Amino acid sequence: MIGAHLGERYELTLLLQEAPVFSSYFARDKVLGRDVTVRVIKPPFSAEPHFLMKLREVIKGAGAVQNEGVERLLDLVDDPSLAYLVSEFSKGAILSERIRKLAPYSVAASVSMVVSILSGLEAIHNSGFVHGDPGAHNIIVQDDGSCRLELPGVWESYSASDTAGVVMLPSMAPYIAPEVSAGGMPTPSSDVYAVGVILYQLLTGRFPYVGETAVATAMKHTSAPTPSARTANTAVPAALDELVRRAMAKEPSVRYRNATQMLDELKRIEGTVRFGKAVATPQRQPQPAYVEPIPVPAATASASTLATPNPAPRAQRFVSEEREPRDVPLWLVVISTFVLTVVVVMVGGWYWFSSSAPKPLKVPALIGQSKSDAQNSLASLNLQMQVSKSEVNEKYPLDTVIAASPSPGQEVKQGGIVVVVLSAGSRLVTVPDLRGKTTDQAKQLLSGLSLDLDRVDPVPDSRLKAGLIVRQSPDPKTRVERSTRVNVGISAPAQTQPPVEQRPPTTQTPVQSVNPNSRYLYTIKIRLTKIADPVVLRVDITDSNGTRKIYEAQHFPNEEVSIRTEGYGEHAVFRIYYNGEFVTQVSKQADEGSAAPGDSGNNGDNGGNSGDSTTGDNGAGL
Repeated sequence: MIGAHLGERYELTLLLQEAPVFSSYFARDKVLGRDVTVRVIKPPFSAEPHFLMKLREVIKGAGAVQNEGVERLLDLVDDPSLAYLVSEFSKGAILSERIRKLAPYSVAASVSMVVSILSGLEAIHNSGFVHGDPGAHNIIVQDDGSCRLELPGVWESYSASDTAGVVMLPSMAPYIAPEVSAGGMPTPSSDVYAVGVILYQLLTGRFPYVGETAVATAMKHTSAPTPSARTANTAVPAALDELVRRAMAKEPSVRYRNATQMLDELKRIEGTVRFGKAVATPQRQPQPAYVEPIPVPAATASASTLATPNPAPRAQRFVSEEREPRDVPLWLVVISTFVLTVVVVMVGGWYWFSSSAPKPLKVPALIGQSKSDAQNSLASLNLQMQVSKSEVNEKYPLDTVIAASPSPGQEVKQGGIVVVVLSAGSRLVTVPDLRGKTTDQAKQLLSGLSLDLDRVDPVPDSRLKAGLIVRQSPDPKTRVERSTRVNVGISAPAQTQPPVEQRPPTTQTPVQSVNPNSRYLYTIKIRLTKIADPVVLRVDITDSNGTRKIYEAQHFPNEEVSIRTEGYGEHAVFRIYYNGEFVTQVSKQADEGSAAPGDSGNNGDNGGNSGDSTTGDNGAGL
């Protein structure tokens, strides 16, 4: 949907994230001149009235939270063909991605980041709300290092849907508190539990609990012992380890009640860490001192022996402890002991390192597996999957692994990353038959094939029901590239014309009908902007004769390329690619008076243009 204009107001320019319920885009609000985030609601959730109604209530309630650390939800637009959520734009990286690439963090950086998270969460709790899903996937690390919580309170809308909670469970399970897993409602204390999990991740680079499935992970939060961050990372102070344990306590009564309580304790630790002082461990409940008495035999335990020590045995003990003169000098004994100690430490360290070092694992066969299956295969081996890009592929369907690095069979350390390339599906799709359908039905059909409805022309005909498509271009069953725009003619009531004999005489030449097979000349100028290295520029044209490539060559940054080509019909769409990646597209009319030489089509003025350049924001000046 990149390049689309929603409600004639929001221009989508960049895909930010794909999630189970939302597709998030960076967009420009042309009315207020500001950057926003537009989350397009995916089907079937976009057609669930209860889900949308609850989401609208959440937006109204969340407006009471005014804090820089909390994303502001602005509006919910529910058009007949599309529903989307508009919020202020948060510039930065998703925390879950930061953790995956950079964790474990230092103690100071981890504490500072969680202090920022808790400050935003405190504003939510003080406003009488619960975030409900403050996991690392819903936190943005901004350019200045501060954190911002996204989608506050949206968890309430998941419960109003039949399936939203199910599809969101895999992302929520690593952070879900035990009482919520048992069927309870999220509370400020359960929000604190999720922040405790995030702090554990930052300090150790791993989740505290990992199960084979999302349900298994949630159950481990309920039954497995609370892990120690200090055990996984010896640099973690004991006081900070105790704070993490309390935040992740199984019982809510033991846990911090809200963000303010945890924030006060963490700020004290932050100040101590910042100035390089030792962090004092929180005082626990004092235990009474107890000294075990030495047993005395009853036969010898007389009052005189207990009251008065016997000096004679003491003198005898000192005499017996006198040692023989040394045969080896003392300095040699000291050096030998030191060398022996060093050897023992080195051997012990080598043994510990060898036993604790990550084990090499063979990468499983991933080619041909779906994205989710590949993730599960790697997770079962304690390996992580990273998607580098998606490529058009005619052999494998959408979101199927087509390449992996390291390759299957090669070794990678336990806990390592396997980079994969996913299939973006076939480059070509078959145009469906739109005749007899409404424009809304046509948009729904085309969007599922990554095709767009471009131009709708009225076709007056009193014999047909108004509002139905009667013709289309390209024709049905034509194979075209994705993102191709389809033009349609829609039936409209025929206008009554006066009899021929009542028309005023005219000397003008009748306008000839346009033949879609007539050839015309087109001129397009392209300036290669927003690139740092040379690229292979490819230009495709889509006209009344279908889609085809008209140009492909290597060019350099800021180079201007002028292309003149023939097309069929007076209107065509040009698509620009850099190194095979789609950049932008532009619709153009044929050059004025530009019927191709030798063509018998209409040579008149067609209202076209001559390819004047205007600069775009997507990397190509057109």
